Amino acid sequence: MDRAETMSRFVKSDPAFCAGLVLYALGLGFFYLNTMTLGGFMAFYSLDRARRYSDLAGRVTYPHQACFLAAFLFLGCAVVRQKSRLKLCALAFALTAWSVGMLLQGDRRTIVNLAISLLGLYTCLTRSRATLSRRSVAIGVAAAVVLCVFANVRLLIPGVLTRNMSVSEAVTASVEDSADFGWLLPERTELAGPYLSLLFSTDRSEGQLLGESYGNALIRLLPRFLYSGERPESLSVRFSTNTQQLYVREGTAQGWGYSPVAEAYDNFNFAGVVLIPMLWTAGLLLLSAVPSVFRFGPLFFAALLPQAFNCNRSDFATVLVESTYTVILLCFGLGILTVLGGTARPHVREPARTECGAPRPYTA
Repeated sequence: MDRAETMSRFVKSDPAFCAGLVLYALGLGFFYLNTMTLGGFMAFYSLDRARRYSDLAGRVTYPHQACFLAAFLFLGCAVVRQKSRLKLCALAFALTAWSVGMLLQGDRRTIVNLAISLLGLYTCLTRSRATLSRRSVAIGVAAAVVLCVFANVRLLIPGVLTRNMSVSEAVTASVEDSADFGWLLPERTELAGPYLSLLFSTDRSEGQLLGESYGNALIRLLPRFLYSGERPESLSVRFSTNTQQLYVREGTAQGWGYSPVAEAYDNFNFAGVVLIPMLWTAGLLLLSAVPSVFRFGPLFFAALLPQAFNCNRSDFATVLVESTYTVILLCFGLGILTVLGGTARPHVREPARTECGAPRPYTA
């Protein structure tokens, strides 16, 4: 059997895995183009994450994160369906390489998003129920502590990469910063941002935006090269900038949590505080029904599930842009799957039956 025939059989035997590999390679290409925008890999990683985001804001960039998310979902489908150790090792290697890159960038949110997506995909495909056991709670608390520790350490990564600081000096500095355990207090962790953003909005004397921030979100969907001028500033970026100037007074800020309630108040005052959360709830309820609606529902559900977390940490524009590009790349992956011959529904275990014989609904 020649090499071409072997490759053809492999592609036909598992087109989902091949589609994941194609998307992963495309994500690497997008990531390379984004790094070249800032002068190469070392220049990209040596910048502080806040400076990196601000420098990329006004330039043409490519959605490499959405591409990687779609790739891991297709690879995960293949692993769950065939339970191949070789493919599991390939997925683990790809995840490890990607995670190291995210950690060097100081990016925690993207790693959390991927974990949520893979968990959602697994519960859909296996029809298992995600419950809060003691073990899962302990793992969640440990992960939260590790992420809080990393929030302090990531500030030292650019100094190590540019050799302005040795590894031993970075370790010493991080230990000294964390010695008083003050970083575990709510005002210095992920809990502070949404609360502070609401205080910031209610304290402002500006008039109501009357839906302007939601309308500007549609403009941000357009690729950067399709319009001239500056993008409308999002409310979360405005809050980050003001918070940075208030507490640090130098540099730029990125990643301060933002509350959707604050955005609703800025747009429609107290009426928005009542109505907008109701719309968010309705959207999340619709998302929960996606796995059982159509053939590839579990993939779309898993891809959009992290937005249930992001909508409580960022503004509507961020959620809309991330969701849109993720869905586009997921559809591109499904196109690859169709071309390679994968028209079957993602492997799902037979659901348990009710007393009347009807299948039980998905419980993710």
